[in-house]
Amino acid sequence: MFDRTTKTSVLSHDNYMNRIPIIISKAALLAGIISSVSTASAVGLSSDSATLLGKSYFGATLDYVDTHKASLRGAKGPSLFINQPVAENIDVSAEYSYDYARIRPTSRKMKDHDFFTDGTYIFKRQGAQPYVRGGFGRSLVYVPGPNQHASLYRAEAGVELPLGRAASLTPYVRYTDGFRSRVNDTFEGGVLTHVPLSHNVSLIARVTRSNDKNNAFSVGMVFPFRR
Repeated sequence: MFDRTTKTSVLSHDNYMNRIPIIISKAALLAGIISSVSTASAVGLSSDSATLLGKSYFGATLDYVDTHKASLRGAKGPSLFINQPVAENIDVSAEYSYDYARIRPTSRKMKDHDFFTDGTYIFKRQGAQPYVRGGFGRSLVYVPGPNQHASLYRAEAGVELPLGRAASLTPYVRYTDGFRSRVNDTFEGGVLTHVPLSHNVSLIARVTRSNDKNNAFSVGMVFPFRR
């Protein structure tokens, strides 16, 4: 789904590129390429379910990354995402995120535009729902000096745990890497909470931590497509 994690040093090209996968891996659960709303109606879960897997929706979050190293002040910005089921056990999703940070000690800005598309396979549609997800993305980073771009891929595994009709919890782990050797691979673990407020809107919140000791926090809203 939306999701996601961190930026650290931009003192050298290689050091910054090593941190790009963490930026891409933010909170929030990553979202998708639409086929048709009518397909979603045919294959989606009951609207009484508190789960997000297998449902058609769009949403937005505000994200904040508490960086472990001091060369960057905390990165922050919005994410937009969309998810669409295309078969009984398959979702496709897409996400765009923008964030910025101040570079210490100059206070100059670093800006980052991230794009990602994912496919999700859901193993079981009742009760606890284990899934695997994989996708490809592009990060466009603008900093003082040469701009830095990277093509990325990621893989995720988790399980969405419905808590009746009131909420769901989704613990997951994710691996992100780049197609170029200077982009370090990144592992992260996180938990996404989904709380339906009505048939038309839900609250989501996410907490993640990466192997680079960066913590990310996201909060936002999800809006199901009407059936």
